[in-house]
Amino acid sequence: DYLTYISGQGCSALKDDKHTSINCYTNYSGKTFQFNVTSGRFTYSYAGTWHEEVLDGYYGDSSSFVFGTCKQYYR
Repeated sequence: DYLTYISGQGCSALKDDKHTSINCYTNYSGKTFQFNVTSGRFTYSYAGTWHEEVLDGYYGDSSSFVFGTCKQYYR
């Protein structure tokens, strides 16, 4: 059941005749995660904090974008 994978706030699960997906986000840090349960494909993005000074002379993290495919290995 696709509801097995949901944890915490900021996530939603969608299911229709062809696709099942899990979508998570955080408003405060600019992070998103999307997972298509049907295909096993996922994306993760992070807006970064390079525009905010964190320490003297350091302006935080760069943005990142990750994608890939998961395969079931046990259940």
